[in-house]
Amino acid sequence: MNSFLLDGHVLGKRRAGTERYWKNLISALSSLNNRRLFVYTSPKNLTSNNKHIEVYKPLLKNSIFRLTIGFNLAIKNVNANLLHVDFFAPLIKTCPLVVTVHDLAFITKPSLFNPVFRFLASILLRWTLRISDAVICPSWEIKRELVSKCRISKEKVFVVYYAADPIFRRIKDRSRVKAQLVRKFKIKTDFFLVPGDLEERGRPKVVLDGFVKFCQNNKNFELVFAGFIKWGKKANDYMSLFENNQIRFLNYVADDDLNELYNCAQAVLYLSSYEGFG
Repeated sequence: MNSFLLDGHVLGKRRAGTERYWKNLISALSSLNNRRLFVYTSPKNLTSNNKHIEVYKPLLKNSIFRLTIGFNLAIKNVNANLLHVDFFAPLIKTCPLVVTVHDLAFITKPSLFNPVFRFLASILLRWTLRISDAVICPSWEIKRELVSKCRISKEKVFVVYYAADPIFRRIKDRSRVKAQLVRKFKIKTDFFLVPGDLEERGRPKVVLDGFVKFCQNNKNFELVFAGFIKWGKKANDYMSLFENNQIRFLNYVADDDLNELYNCAQAVLYLSSYEGFG
């Protein structure tokens, strides 16, 4: 029986789409016969009764250990026939390797990232792409960027589109959901939803400035951000709207709550300047 080792280091870190990708990938692969899946993560981050899924708990959680020793130690201990990683592979390749690259933002949008992180991530990714046997990406645009900017063979890059998580579905009884939003988040009026982390890539200033103009003729409306705040002190420029409870930062919300927000929002605003899926 073949053994696959899957990179689950993002599980439990509330990284929205990336974490959801790995959860669903692990679940899908577990349905294959004659496969044993080992997930490199802490046991608390993955609960499953599936006999084909086993958790490999690393000795240390940090990235340096994972890339220098952790992955290869796990490969040896579980006798893995294949390693599938998220972005970055171990420095020494000891078995066939698959990598998922969600985007190349730190290469194509360098101003959005810390220079040290950008430099190290670029080196590690190029090394990973060089030694990998197959590369998975979510769109043809990312494949073109991988081939042109990272100079890898297009034959080993495979486009696999993201799919909608089944947890996101239409809810017919919106009145019940609205009551729950009042109780959970104190959202009492109509609102626009901005999903994802609040960061420069999402062009929050464009969203907020547009909402300020909208509020000149629409006082009973709210703008709701569902994601971690990574925009620093720039949000203070809109303090008057905070004081009037017209802007709400919910930080990370569970998928069930996010689905309710999607169902009750008057519109979803997503103005990202760059995303790997399109």
